[in-house]
Amino acid sequence: MKQIKRVPRPLAPLNLHVGAQALWEKRLVRIEALSSASQIYVRCIGTGDTACVSLQDLAAPRPLAVRGPIRAATEPEADANAVEWCKQLKQLESRECEPQDVAQKMGVSVKTVMRRLSNYRVNPLPGAQVKGIPGPARGSKRLTPAQEAIVAHVIEQDYLRPERPTISAVVRRIEQECRAAKVKPPKMRSVRARIRARDPLQVAKARLGPHEGEARQGPSVRGIETSRALELVQIDHALIDLILVAPGEGRQVIGRPWITLAIDVHTRCILGYYLGFEYPNQTAVGLCLEHACLPKGPWLKRLEVDVDYPMCGRMDCVAWDNGKTFQALGVQAQCERYGISRRTRPPYKPHFGAYIERYIGTLMGKVHMLPGTTFSSSKQRGDYHSERRAVMTLREFERWVAYAIAGEYHHSPHRGLNGLTPMQAWTTAWTNSRGEFQLPPLISDPREFMLGFLPAKMRKVTREGLALHGLRYWDPALAPLINSQQPYRVHYHQGDLSKVYLYVDGHHIDVPLLDRTQPPFSIYELQEARRLMRSEGSRTQDETALFSAIGKQRQIEDAAAATSKKARRKQALRPQAATPAKTAVDFSRPVMPISTDWEDEL
Repeated sequence: MKQIKRVPRPLAPLNLHVGAQALWEKRLVRIEALSSASQIYVRCIGTGDTACVSLQDLAAPRPLAVRGPIRAATEPEADANAVEWCKQLKQLESRECEPQDVAQKMGVSVKTVMRRLSNYRVNPLPGAQVKGIPGPARGSKRLTPAQEAIVAHVIEQDYLRPERPTISAVVRRIEQECRAAKVKPPKMRSVRARIRARDPLQVAKARLGPHEGEARQGPSVRGIETSRALELVQIDHALIDLILVAPGEGRQVIGRPWITLAIDVHTRCILGYYLGFEYPNQTAVGLCLEHACLPKGPWLKRLEVDVDYPMCGRMDCVAWDNGKTFQALGVQAQCERYGISRRTRPPYKPHFGAYIERYIGTLMGKVHMLPGTTFSSSKQRGDYHSERRAVMTLREFERWVAYAIAGEYHHSPHRGLNGLTPMQAWTTAWTNSRGEFQLPPLISDPREFMLGFLPAKMRKVTREGLALHGLRYWDPALAPLINSQQPYRVHYHQGDLSKVYLYVDGHHIDVPLLDRTQPPFSIYELQEARRLMRSEGSRTQDETALFSAIGKQRQIEDAAAATSKKARRKQALRPQAATPAKTAVDFSRPVMPISTDWEDEL
């Protein structure tokens, strides 16, 4: 069987004299004058530029077309013949025999012996005596020095620019330069080959910018080293490539949901996620971390999903990007309280989040097989009508994601785990040397853990209760805190402003709206109501007017839901109304001042 052998061929010696050619800064030049080793005047072939350079700046030019023993198809007999040639040529070189003797012994002419002797003096290895395959070697160049110089100059000056000109434009520019220099222009194939021969990273940085070029063509970092489960968890947001519909009759289109995912780097398990229509915010980060750290039993029961999902526990470190939802002070502070360290991805380095990014890509690949998918781009989507084929509601898609993660992904062999499944890796990580399964560290108070991630404002408790977002909140538990002059941290859920959470003495107190007759509403509805009132010329924005504006907005949205996708999306973002508690108190009336002169009453 023939084998392919590559034999190195040295470059020709660099003989410097007037008229000789050399390489200077990867450009072919001709020596015009020699004053000294530090003053050599050269002219660039093709462009005509002149320069004064030093001897150490020059290099030997590459051969235009490499032939001969750069590559050879050899057999054992050919190798043995080459060894014999080297033996005979070595004797001939040391004058132990005559060329006629070697020619007679090897069965060739004296001319062939002398030609092989010349090759031997350049390269004494047996490979140099193997007959080469006819034709130019792969990678050799056939353009003239002037053509090479013009092509290199135009690529450097025109192609490697942030404007990103096309190869066709570069070829037209080369043709203009060649006509001006009275040189035959090269073909587009030759120009394209020289562009591809350049360093892809340098080309990407020149055309896309240093950060984007590094992200696309730079070397990826080595896999993150972890020694145990929950040592490092990566989190990120993603817009799902799927159109969802409203429940009920008609199944009218709402839009694409967002997902926030958390993955354990050591076991590749998906610890948790949060799915919703709202744009990623601080609340979504908290809900995702809550889902990741807490047992999944109640959640699986609510979704009516029958799968095994044991992944939970407090992680040691979370890694995320520089998004404001992750860098929020409330998120950072709550992680600090629970001993969770943070690791921020360096700017313009997406490969530092490779594990979560790779799984998001895997999940989207499965989503692209669902009816109503938008695919990754309009080019992939083609004539596919995503909205017409959409059939899944948010709850149905949430159940599908649960099965895709806990039912399929966790039980599929993973190449990064040496063929183990994420479930097997998780079980192994929590099994000690005696074969006993151990439980991961859990969150002692799930409610306090979740509420601490919500956005917060500092407020004082007055006789009228708490004032937040222009609304009043009251609960009898606030009475001992009135006029304490101490600001307290008040957390609120961006999706439901019907109550807030006052943090005092290490726990949170639920404080509902003063007017408890109002249905739950989001901060986005409140902001939209304020914009509506300002557009109508209203100068006062008391609670009654705000609640009235929110009610009018909902009436308009309900009426437009049949024809407007935006209105249906706003409907989907509304918090679910809870059954109001029975009470004989009229909470629509303002609270009366509470006396704090306790000693006068005793």
